[in-house]
Amino acid sequence: MTEREQFIQGLRQLVDWLTLNPDIPAPTSRQFLVPLHSNAPVRQLAEHLGTDLATDEHGNCSTEVTFGPVTYLAYGYVDFTAHMERRSAENAENYAQRHNLTLTPKETAA
Repeated sequence: MTEREQFIQGLRQLVDWLTLNPDIPAPTSRQFLVPLHSNAPVRQLAEHLGTDLATDEHGNCSTEVTFGPVTYLAYGYVDFTAHMERRSAENAENYAQRHNLTLTPKETAA
């Protein structure tokens, strides 16, 4: 079976599963990522599905169901706002490094 045929077979399995589980959030991207923003709904989903709950070094949770080469991945954050701030800072630092720039804090009036 070609890689394309395996991918199509996985997509068909995902479609069947989503059809049988209308209360499950649908993927929002081609990568089948399901952002639930906070950890609570991810925990509830993992319990409902009987899947493992993974927790990263920041305490953010995820759970997944695999259909051949296709994975349905739901994830959340301990604090979505803090996560976004951290990602913004990382993106700024990476941009500065790539362009040989230095980031300096903005001076504030005392």
